[in-house]
Amino acid sequence: MKPLRKAVYTIYAALFGLAGVRLLLYSRRPSELADRVRDEWLELLTPGSLQVAGLVLLCAALLPLLLKIAELRRSRCLAFETSRGEVAIRLDTVEEFIRRVVVASPEVAEVKSVVIPRRRAGVEVMLELILNDGSKIPSLTEGLQRAVESQMNELLGIENISRVQINILNIKPGGEE
Repeated sequence: MKPLRKAVYTIYAALFGLAGVRLLLYSRRPSELADRVRDEWLELLTPGSLQVAGLVLLCAALLPLLLKIAELRRSRCLAFETSRGEVAIRLDTVEEFIRRVVVASPEVAEVKSVVIPRRRAGVEVMLELILNDGSKIPSLTEGLQRAVESQMNELLGIENISRVQINILNIKPGGEE
């Protein structure tokens, strides 16, 4: 995040957070706030309205944090070094690549893939499959594990694949679309 944007978010969150906390505190003693505000606003200063306003301001203060978390989730990636510099591949791109590798097998009806980067253990791949009827599960799963690992290594350059876990969720009966 750029320093200016970070500073603006911090100031924004601090101001709204302090205002929210102050309104929540005044909701316990609205007469203190009423002394500071003109009489025409007095009927609006009920403890409930102050609590609602305080909570709204606290939620507004948390908005930058929630946006940052969403940004971090979107920007998850695998990175590795080559002789010419760093290469980063977004995890959702790797997951889609793996899905295409696995779906190429006619025995696989549906697949969901999840890639989990581990600091010391390399990369873990988890697959959830729905197979077509008549699939030979032991040979199919072993072949898929090898295919995923070799394709990730050869085509994406990801070498440290520690595990390819496969979970069979269902087997579709013959003739089902």
